[in-house]
Amino acid sequence: MEISMKKVMTVCGPVSPDILGITSMHDHVLADLTFFQNKGKQPESSPIRADDKITIENISFVRNCGYHYLAENWDLTDADYMEQEVRWFKEQGGGAILDPSAPGIRSDMTMLKGIVERTGVSIVACTGLYREETWPEDVNVSDQRGLTARFLDEINTGIDGTDIRAGHIKTAVANGSGREFSVLPAAAAASLESGLSVTAHTSFSTTQAKREQMLADFLTAGIEPARLIFCHVQYTFLRPESHPFPQSLDLGTISLDWAKKILDAGANVCVDLFGMPQDNEQLDCFGRADAIKIAALLELIKLGYGKQLVVGCDVYQKIQTQGAGGHGYSRIINYMKPALFELGAGKAAVEDILINNPRRLLEY
Repeated sequence: MEISMKKVMTVCGPVSPDILGITSMHDHVLADLTFFQNKGKQPESSPIRADDKITIENISFVRNCGYHYLAENWDLTDADYMEQEVRWFKEQGGGAILDPSAPGIRSDMTMLKGIVERTGVSIVACTGLYREETWPEDVNVSDQRGLTARFLDEINTGIDGTDIRAGHIKTAVANGSGREFSVLPAAAAASLESGLSVTAHTSFSTTQAKREQMLADFLTAGIEPARLIFCHVQYTFLRPESHPFPQSLDLGTISLDWAKKILDAGANVCVDLFGMPQDNEQLDCFGRADAIKIAALLELIKLGYGKQLVVGCDVYQKIQTQGAGGHGYSRIINYMKPALFELGAGKAAVEDILINNPRRLLEY
């Protein structure tokens, strides 16, 4: 194998891309996501209260409709707890994680560095900005040069007064405000100057028009498409008219239209939330089955897009962690990987998704 002369910036400094191995391209390790918590009044029939802990007795209810209310569910800042999650990932063969926790939700960088030092799993931290409601108060999106400089300072100097440097750039269009869109040119400029790749977040509720505007704005800003990753694309795999639990997983049910539009533009697609246990039966809102993601990945590989696909579990709630009975970071290794093999994807295609494509996107 040809040895790369490029580097990947981890929280412990630059490393050779050759050491990464199997890489999750979207998983939170240390993050405070309590802004997601619904602090409104719970139904009287609810068996849990906001300050309850997740237990074996209540985990089923928390997964099915109580996850919004439980404060502990949105708190991934316990370094000892999350270190064990990373250790379990390593035991399954994992080598690296891209942590997309941007300013406003990310936790202590020195604790994140300690996890890397003790586990040997490479972790890449992010600069950029996530959803508008999480932004630090001093963010001024009207100053594009200043915003680009802010990102570059975390890339070239360090994060939060440390010498721990960002190795990736995170952006998001969730509510689709003009302020969220105004971040995109600054992120593109930072990518062009630094060589780092960019993750573009859209949520389940982001309209298709906003998704397409995000792609168009990035391209207009001059970003190199091969350095752009759209995450959470699996939200668009089910056609609007199909039931959340289709009886047939043929391509008449699954839509690849948005994924192909991204890929045809030369950008990359991240299929994530593997192993997500969350449902909300009260709202007729069910988790997207991993089998749907597998079917979509298989078809995209057959169509020739295999070099542009990456994956992750997007652990962002405690119910997803192994310590709380979830799959943790390992679902892409112990389920997705063998499933793709069994269904004929081929070793080269699976290695591209898990090793080679992440390496290309993280090295610079």
